[in-house]
Amino acid sequence: MIKIESNAKYHASAPLSKSRLFEMRKSPQWFRYCEDHPQGQTPSMLLGSVFHTLVLEPHKFCEEYLLLPDVDRRTREGKDIWAAAMEEAQTKTIVPQEVYDTAAAMAEAVRSNKLAAYLSKGEVERSYYTVDKMTGIEYKVRPDCFKIINGRGLIVDFKSTADASTDAFRRDAIKYGYDLQSAMYTAAVQEEHGIPCDFVFVAVEKEPPYMVNIMQCDPLWITRGTDLFREYIGRYKECTETGNWYGLNGALDIINNLALPSYLAKEIE
Repeated sequence: MIKIESNAKYHASAPLSKSRLFEMRKSPQWFRYCEDHPQGQTPSMLLGSVFHTLVLEPHKFCEEYLLLPDVDRRTREGKDIWAAAMEEAQTKTIVPQEVYDTAAAMAEAVRSNKLAAYLSKGEVERSYYTVDKMTGIEYKVRPDCFKIINGRGLIVDFKSTADASTDAFRRDAIKYGYDLQSAMYTAAVQEEHGIPCDFVFVAVEKEPPYMVNIMQCDPLWITRGTDLFREYIGRYKECTETGNWYGLNGALDIINNLALPSYLAKEIE
């Protein structure tokens, strides 16, 4: 099922998302802790959110964000403008000027890249809700952009990054679970539209000259992400049924073996 809803409403909804399910990588105990102690928005997350809005839905920036006014609060006029801004800020996310400037430069880099600009057009920020057939657990995804080209779906995800080179992005992608994300998104969108889908990342650097790199996930990448999905969602189902949100020694509290890494073991052998 596809829903047109705000980003805030999507994140507040109950079904599992990639970011939540990815916490299973450490242990169910860690997942449970993260569920009970949700993380606030970090500066990096704020930059990414503003960047996404300026690329995909620039008309919504003023609805969702407040750029702090540059005024002299020692003057009466400055105090009045600042007070009005603070009242408006109660319903919006405050964006420092330097964050906006960086996000705007990144968005301009996307618009200046013909292929990246083309990939930013389509069905943007739609929420997909689906049920995993093997576990019966509902999960959700929210592609940045989706379009159909010659009978195939194309899912596009924009990422802000320190280094957009392919090797560096690959390392970060595995570290942050982008393989899991691409597999979950592909499965949900294919289920909804009934057509095969490809997944593309558009990585944009956060420093001048804001270089752009466009990368398509190959089949092995999606396979690895699917394997992680099966592992994590299976673990989630097990824990919800047993109530045992176990830690690093596993569900049976088995002592782990601390062995030398292979390169040191070879020295001794």
